[in-house]
Amino acid sequence: MDGTKLKFGEAVTGHDALTDSKFLQSVAWRKSADKALVRLARRGESTEFCNRWLSLYANPPKPKRKRKRSAKGDSMAYWSRSAFELSSRASQLFDILDLVENREIGALSVVGENGNGQIRSKHRQRVRRINEGLLEWIQSVLTESPISPIELVGLLDLLVTSSAKLDPAIWFQIWRQTLTATLQLNQSLEEPYGTVLPADHYLLIKGELPWRYGLFFSDLQNSGQFRRKGRNYLRTVLLDATDTDGCPNAASLERLPYWLASFVRSLDAANRRRVSLWKGQTADRFQFFVERAVSFLRSDDRLALSDTPSIRPSEILEVAAKLAGFKRSSPVRRLPQEISSNPTKRPKRRTMRRDDDYPGTQSDWSEVACLRTDWSRDADLMVVAHHKSFPVIDVSVMGQPLLEGQWEAEVSLNGEAVALDTDWECVCWHSDDDVDYVELQSTIEGRLKVGRQIVLSRDDRYLLLADSVAGAGEHQVEYTSRLPLAEGVQAVSQTESRECRLRRDKVTARLFPLALPQDRVQSTAGGCGPYSDHVLLKQVSSREGLFAPMLIDWHPRRRRKAAEWRTLTVTESRTILKPWQAAGHRLRLADLHLLVYRTLQESESSRAVLGHHTLQETVVGNFDDSGEVEALLLVDQ
Repeated sequence: MDGTKLKFGEAVTGHDALTDSKFLQSVAWRKSADKALVRLARRGESTEFCNRWLSLYANPPKPKRKRKRSAKGDSMAYWSRSAFELSSRASQLFDILDLVENREIGALSVVGENGNGQIRSKHRQRVRRINEGLLEWIQSVLTESPISPIELVGLLDLLVTSSAKLDPAIWFQIWRQTLTATLQLNQSLEEPYGTVLPADHYLLIKGELPWRYGLFFSDLQNSGQFRRKGRNYLRTVLLDATDTDGCPNAASLERLPYWLASFVRSLDAANRRRVSLWKGQTADRFQFFVERAVSFLRSDDRLALSDTPSIRPSEILEVAAKLAGFKRSSPVRRLPQEISSNPTKRPKRRTMRRDDDYPGTQSDWSEVACLRTDWSRDADLMVVAHHKSFPVIDVSVMGQPLLEGQWEAEVSLNGEAVALDTDWECVCWHSDDDVDYVELQSTIEGRLKVGRQIVLSRDDRYLLLADSVAGAGEHQVEYTSRLPLAEGVQAVSQTESRECRLRRDKVTARLFPLALPQDRVQSTAGGCGPYSDHVLLKQVSSREGLFAPMLIDWHPRRRRKAAEWRTLTVTESRTILKPWQAAGHRLRLADLHLLVYRTLQESESSRAVLGHHTLQETVVGNFDDSGEVEALLLVDQ
């Protein structure tokens, strides 16, 4: 490697054989680099070089407010640990990082009879274990495979925030190995990857690492080009993977915390170095993105529809909301902070909603709808994604998961199954003081329409899930819906009625199949009840179509109250309509007295149901004491 300088954009060969002094002397520095640092590097004085570097760039974390410490320490690297399949060497590195984070610091601060001496002894033992572990890890790097991307994330935390605990000689060895790996990464970015990786892996490898290491090694020649590659990739992905209101696309929801982790670490690195990662439209998009992500946050510290059980998204979102510029009083900052500081505490009812600030959102482009009552920790929440064959739902009530998974359905015409492997689109979205509402529709073979209506009451603790089938012609229609239960939810059928109760911890939700007869003694071709890990609803119509509404109520004051529901007669010009033309249903449950109406065949004439006349396609309302309907939701034909 004689005569070849180490700099970004150049191939790295023969570096392993160089001594530390020769390696340091081979680094090519920018003209703007610190002169004292460059002078020490050219002399090959690695120890003095380390001290100078740390005096310039060491950035230990600021003291945090007193709170319960994370089970995984305070390092941001942990956010992506479960995103990768870790090798034994990578696991060893994170074990060392865990020791550096010192989760037992509270125990060490107790002063006994020997007081400070005992503390210093334990501290020295811990520091020795850290350095010995790192020395062993460095030796394995020299003899095994190259440093992996997730290891580079962990190493940056060691180099930037944990330098006080490291022996200078070991710190330099880590600095040397990460520089070599970073230069090699710069070369590999120009080459196509041999395997298809999850999108969040590409974000970390092609966006976060180039940006953060481009900042860390900013004094090296051509580091700006490396840094710009990362920044451009981060910006492009943020704009391409979110709608204009910040709603992430449905395909990213399963691993959304990992996406957030790379964005937040990158923005945090920019703030620490006082440089700009993005501004203008991109900065606004990130702020919208964070707000949307917070609205998906469940009380049990999970993001709705995500599958990252070993990561706490509230910790990521707490930092993200601050970096995005939200004020301390903003619910976008308060909600993740409350969950992060005390994740096991049962939520108490405390409304954080303002009349002009509803957390719900819907995006046609993202194929996602979020129905949420308010910004409180125990808010009722339903997120639905319709990018697959069947919508995927995630429902939490009073802070407890209730429904989670793919909401499947089956349609048979004259006993022959109809394939429902088709696209779903949102045909209506509405959010106001009373409800959040979304309607999905799938059209099969150009004639058969399957619709799904979802109504979440903002203040009254119930959810209406109503399916409909229309356009079947003279065929008999048999419809089956499978409502997926969240893990830990028990479903129990009632003996006298067709009510089904869903229980989890101290929350009980009551499910009413409104189109089926209430009493079990009344025979029907359909049925409703628990089956395996879901609730199954089945309805049959002699022709044309049907309306299959289910109402789930979990209000504590109605938990033990008697329920009564009936199918209503619908008329048009004094003619009684068939149930495949229009359907109406009534539910009385304590102070809740609901009307649910749906038109299945359009008409220009007004229709009447229990004295209420309407031209609308859908009506959801409350009966008042005089029998008049106070509309909560009206949907035009």
